Amino acid sequence: TKEHGHLYDLLVIFSSGKLKDYKAFKAKDDAAWMAKYSLDGAACVKQMRLLSLCSLAVEHREIPYSAVAAGLEVPAGEVEKWVVECISASLIEAKMDQLEQRVLITKFTHRVFGPQEWKELALRLESWKTNLKKILGTVSKAQALHARP
Repeated sequence: TKEHGHLYDLLVIFSSGKLKDYKAFKAKDDAAWMAKYSLDGAACVKQMRLLSLCSLAVEHREIPYSAVAAGLEVPAGEVEKWVVECISASLIEAKMDQLEQRVLITKFTHRVFGPQEWKELALRLESWKTNLKKILGTVSKAQALHARP
């Protein structure tokens, strides 16, 4: 049905879209069906801001405050509040450089884990495997040298 199509579209936006996508969806759609499912527009905007910040973190390791403000459609003075909320929600780990006005991302959560993310994971695991083999080789050599009389 049309109503279920709306729910599916909203689900896609929440899983991989950004705030601008949600706002475009809301602008072209009759929101009466949202009330039927007890979907609060303000709560949806809040969640989309957090998810949009999470997406920015996946795309960039350093994000200027201005880019965060633009992506979340908030005043620059609210950027730190949103970063703290995103950290509190365990969506990202980051530090804020207030002097340089940038967010330094140290860890992030992928919103969608698709084929590209599986490839990246496989590459990381292969790299770890290679590094562990090198470490084991070094340890074995050190043990052999130490064991000699």
